Amino acid sequence: MSITDLLDEPRRGARTSVEPGRRVPAPLRSPGTRTSRPPISVVPDPPPRAAVAPFVVLVLVVLGVGLVGLLLLNTSLQQGSFLIHDLQTKAAELRERQDELSRRVAVAQAPDTLAKRAKALGMVVNDKPGYLRLDDGTVTGDPEPARRTPATVPELGWPTSQHETPPSAEGGGR
Repeated sequence: MSITDLLDEPRRGARTSVEPGRRVPAPLRSPGTRTSRPPISVVPDPPPRAAVAPFVVLVLVVLGVGLVGLLLLNTSLQQGSFLIHDLQTKAAELRERQDELSRRVAVAQAPDTLAKRAKALGMVVNDKPGYLRLDDGTVTGDPEPARRTPATVPELGWPTSQHETPPSAEGGGR
């Protein structure tokens, strides 16, 4: 018996069936026997893999630039909100000042205030005014110049007599 016959012959008590999923080694062949196998050839090297480090650096740079951009955007938005708050505060202060000035103008335009200021400037009431018609330039009414005579001025308005008293030297008349 040759070695190949021994190898081809099953052993006594050995299992001849193969369990599923288990590989069975191929029987040994003697150097003289030939089988039809494809010829052996050199397998080309696999293509080189791209380097991982540059990609990781690129991703980190993109993430860093994005983070810095978001930080700058957030900072500019916060500055804008502070500016809006400051402008709203200033607008409220200006509204209060406008209200105060409007109130002061209304007080200054009141008839009793105007009468007191006119008296302080040396003005007197004219009971016989004249009116000038602008379209033709004629004067209507019987105008007479106002005269200063001794009279008293009431507290809240025009004098009850026809003429007012002249302001005193200490009164601030011009």
